[in-house]
Amino acid sequence: LLDTQPGQDWPALLGTHSAYTNTLYGRKFKSFDLSELGEDKEGVVIYAIAHNKKHFIRLVDGRPDIFLQLPSSSMLFQKEFYDGHFNINELTEKTLEAFAGVTTYNFRPDRLEPGRRYSFQEIQALSGKDGAYWVFYHALTSPSQDARLLVFRQICKGKLLSGLRNEDISTLTAKLLLIMQRSCQKDKSRFLKMSGTYWV
Repeated sequence: LLDTQPGQDWPALLGTHSAYTNTLYGRKFKSFDLSELGEDKEGVVIYAIAHNKKHFIRLVDGRPDIFLQLPSSSMLFQKEFYDGHFNINELTEKTLEAFAGVTTYNFRPDRLEPGRRYSFQEIQALSGKDGAYWVFYHALTSPSQDARLLVFRQICKGKLLSGLRNEDISTLTAKLLLIMQRSCQKDKSRFLKMSGTYWV
């Protein structure tokens, strides 16, 4: 192969696992030089190539500088995370850059619900939060993500769950109703709708 195609930059095409995979799949990354990509960041790139994550590939191919500046501790590079809980095709330049602040130091992947996919907004909201807040968020059952995050952020802002045990569901419920009463006291119909929607 090397002899029959002279002039090719083979170290760039085959120098790393990700570069080899990219070549094997028809060079989906056109501009991004994968030949010196570290092993800590290769996994998500290989995953994107193998699973044809076109939007992610275009994003990183166009802004490799943002991708390369992310710390190796970023959750974006954790296989369990991108393979089972987050759709990397949802990333934008802004959220890709923001993953610099969502790391293994402030995010607990073991608290993610098995089989559940999360948006970046949810990931960012949960980052750095104690276990009780995760339990609380997972108990919210509104089909509207915006509605769930609205209530969750109100709870976090008031630090209403600090010090509570994760398993103290009855207390979490009481705190939920309290915050909804405060936010909806001027609109009883809205409160009744929320109280019947957010908790099972």
